[in-house]
Amino acid sequence: MREKYIDEEVITIGQIIRVIKSYSIYFLKRWWLLLLVALALAAYRVYVVYTTPPKFNARLTFTLYEEGTGGGGGGGLSSLMGQFGLQSLDNVDFDRIVEFMGTRQIVSSALFKKVTINGVEDYFANHYLREFKLYEKWEEKEAVKFIDFWFLRDDVENFRPDENIVLNVLWNQIKNRHLKTEIRGSGIIEMKISAASQPFAVEFTKTLYEELAYFYKEKLNEKNKNNYDQMEYRKDSIAAELKVAEARYAKFQDANKNLISARALIEDIRLRRSVEVLNAIYLELVRSVEVLNFTLKRETPYLVSIDEPVYPLGYEKPSLINEGIKYAIGGILLTLLFLAVIKFVRDAIEADRRREEEIEKLKRKREYEKKIEPELAPEPEPVV
Repeated sequence: MREKYIDEEVITIGQIIRVIKSYSIYFLKRWWLLLLVALALAAYRVYVVYTTPPKFNARLTFTLYEEGTGGGGGGGLSSLMGQFGLQSLDNVDFDRIVEFMGTRQIVSSALFKKVTINGVEDYFANHYLREFKLYEKWEEKEAVKFIDFWFLRDDVENFRPDENIVLNVLWNQIKNRHLKTEIRGSGIIEMKISAASQPFAVEFTKTLYEELAYFYKEKLNEKNKNNYDQMEYRKDSIAAELKVAEARYAKFQDANKNLISARALIEDIRLRRSVEVLNAIYLELVRSVEVLNFTLKRETPYLVSIDEPVYPLGYEKPSLINEGIKYAIGGILLTLLFLAVIKFVRDAIEADRRREEEIEKLKRKREYEKKIEPELAPEPEPVV
């Protein structure tokens, strides 16, 4: 039994070796195809890298700043705002700030700021159309109505359908191809605009950050102002209730000035307690509202830049040799995979054909054996 197991194992390994040898010979016979594909892909990649202009990287880092505490996180504002249910710096979601940066509202606000690039003052949106020659792509697609398209106004909310189409194209291009963000330690965020135009990269990075900073401060103030207004409304409501309670208590005192009874004493205690409780709540609300009003006016947190992009920018361009080698190796691997699939399919078809031939031969053999069986059978002995 052991010998049989060893024989089967040796046969299995031998089959694997034969398959590997078969595939190796199959690939070697087609070395010219591997070389041709590798050279073609390498040449194509080298041409693309050579003709593609380098990308300039404009980097800007920023963080949150709280006036009066010297930086973001953990100060008088954070504790007070957290205590009264307002936005606290200790709970700032930096990922949300990064998401704000790539939203259509922020990018659109930056695209429709005017700036002078190469002596031409225009919207960033038109500079993008001009610098990156999108009209050439539209010509290839025969998009006639967009060939001579330029933005003439910045009223994004009332754009026509064609204006919205082009704006969405620009927004997706910037968000997916040019804008990169990274959250570093200690609450520092880096934003990077990569573009073939150095002036566009520098100026748009600064403008995009300014729009983000303005949006963040306005939205934070809007939320905190709403909460502050709710607290102010609550204070006014308590003041009105306190006024009514005081009037009731005064009226009771006037009506029962010279009367002493258990019922009058209980009512006196109840009315006086109501006035004292409402008065205590009102005083606490007044203190809180005044403190928050002072704090929000003087210590509203905002975004502050640390390092801004300056000329000249660093640029990145892939190495021609490295890119050519990578694409050549990739082409060889893809061709090997393609050839392996072809050989596998052919071998499977050939194996099925052989199996069918063997089955057919076996059927013929059995039919032949059945036909000659009567002739080979012994004659019966005669009966005496």
